[in-house]
Amino acid sequence: MEELLQQLGFNPKESEFYMHLLNEGHKTAAQISTEMKEPRTNTYMVLESLAEKGVIEMGEAKKVRTYAAKDPSSLMALLKKQQESQKRLAAALQAELPRLKSVHALATDKPGVVHMNGLDGYKAMLNSVIQSGAKEVLVIPSDEILNYPDVYEVLKSSLFARKAQGIPSRAIFPESVRLLLDMAQFKERDFALRFIGNEEFPGEVAIYGDSVVFTVYHPTLMNTVITNASIARTMRILFEQLWANAKS
Repeated sequence: MEELLQQLGFNPKESEFYMHLLNEGHKTAAQISTEMKEPRTNTYMVLESLAEKGVIEMGEAKKVRTYAAKDPSSLMALLKKQQESQKRLAAALQAELPRLKSVHALATDKPGVVHMNGLDGYKAMLNSVIQSGAKEVLVIPSDEILNYPDVYEVLKSSLFARKAQGIPSRAIFPESVRLLLDMAQFKERDFALRFIGNEEFPGEVAIYGDSVVFTVYHPTLMNTVITNASIARTMRILFEQLWANAKS
């Protein structure tokens, strides 16, 4: 029976206490402590745990609290509760798996395509830039980020971390957003800027190491990371041509 109880999540001590109460009926904590040869503090801890599981009940006898095992059907109720909890856990894990797989793929720097959605995905992508050991990050930013303060704050924090790792950045913005940018902040974060054209960029491109990231902020924040040396090299060549023709 104790093995069955342990399969229900009882630790060995809880199993012993439960079986003792099942056989003995109502007992005070002092009596249980003596009979089980367990310190009073440990006895209260085990009894509290069993009460939380819903398998023992507490009563009052002559103003002294007593403890007794509930009807054994309470064990089935505990099992059903655990099964419901497992279903919720499985659903939550299933929902998180795509993000976890994306983080794993970025961390291992495997060639391929990874989609990372939401602010958590954005943070994971920025962390991968820092962890990649890239010598430089090249960015064609979207003006859309200015409309999302929480995302912009995450980016600014990441830029400080990037600078601390000795990874400089270069970015090409459209002329139309020049007056909206705090040049001193970018310089402080080791971020060189140039400007080209007047049409704002609805999407964003970042190049680092063998990876290229395509980011959109509207209608939802989504990052698509392509890890491929040839694609990254091609995008780097195109960036350098734009950089050469952009205004400082």
